[in-house]
Amino acid sequence: MSKLCKSCGNYYEGDHCDKCGYGDPNLKTHAADKYKKPTKPERFRTEEEKEL
Repeated sequence: MSKLCKSCGNYYEGDHCDKCGYGDPNLKTHAADKYKKPTKPERFRTEEEKEL
């Protein structure tokens, strides 16, 4: 029975999508990394934000 991938919309067999990797527990996503990067310019950051 094939499943529909919630990420790319393709059908796949098995535990995770072969095209985009949706559902693969070993796949590292980069979505969380963008929230760790500072979004403010250096001169507008507080001292606490500069330490992070």
